[in-house]
Amino acid sequence: MPADREELKRVLAWASEQEVDYRFWGCGGGLVVREGGMHGLAIQMSVAFAQAPQVQVEGDATFAIVGAGAPVQDLVHLCEGQSLSGVEMAFGYRGTVAGALIRGVVGLADAVEEITILMRDGRELTMKGTGINRDRGLIKIPRTVALLRVRFRLARKEGVAEQESRASTQTPAELMHIAHVFHDDARVSAATLIDEVGLIGVRVGGARIWDEDANVIILTEQARARDVAVLVSLVRDRVRDGADVVLEPTISVIGEK
Repeated sequence: MPADREELKRVLAWASEQEVDYRFWGCGGGLVVREGGMHGLAIQMSVAFAQAPQVQVEGDATFAIVGAGAPVQDLVHLCEGQSLSGVEMAFGYRGTVAGALIRGVVGLADAVEEITILMRDGRELTMKGTGINRDRGLIKIPRTVALLRVRFRLARKEGVAEQESRASTQTPAELMHIAHVFHDDARVSAATLIDEVGLIGVRVGGARIWDEDANVIILTEQARARDVAVLVSLVRDRVRDGADVVLEPTISVIGEK
């Protein structure tokens, strides 16, 4: 857990010199670690790089600057309180800003004006506009690159609070779960596709598809990483065969079996 950017640079330099693999870790919602653990470093970014969002007004334009390790719901609530739009699609996502942009919330990257990243060699780079690599509504950066800060372009819009209220009911906060397991297809939501092929409630070991939102996996205390991996594979196969759509997972299963 690096305390600041300088310490993070030293950690990355050491990992490079020692040829040690590493991953950046926010809230951990997008990673499932196998029972054998993982080799290398897990670098937590959700403390030192969790600067709260701040609104900036420049002429007719409105922006929000936020640390990439901050909970994306902090940004959502800021927008709700100030009647700002641009991040509506992140309502209900329980993870960091970085997690939402890189793997979790399709379309959120469209509101990004600027990002600051830290390269493996210690260089800090600021990328803007078309210089930001986006693919299917997500930001694409190498796994060895740290996302430090994000600047969003926002707009004034009514009705944000009602949308947030509806979305927040979609997450079973009282249960252990993995939300937004798959990216939505361009034509239809992943939850709808999973429901249509009859997988609601299907269980593998301690992991099952939630009855109220098929793009959420509910976990028991006995759930194992293998249960999640097998269930994800089952869903992908059934949706591919039944709906001719290949769902892409937002989560990664890592570590030793």
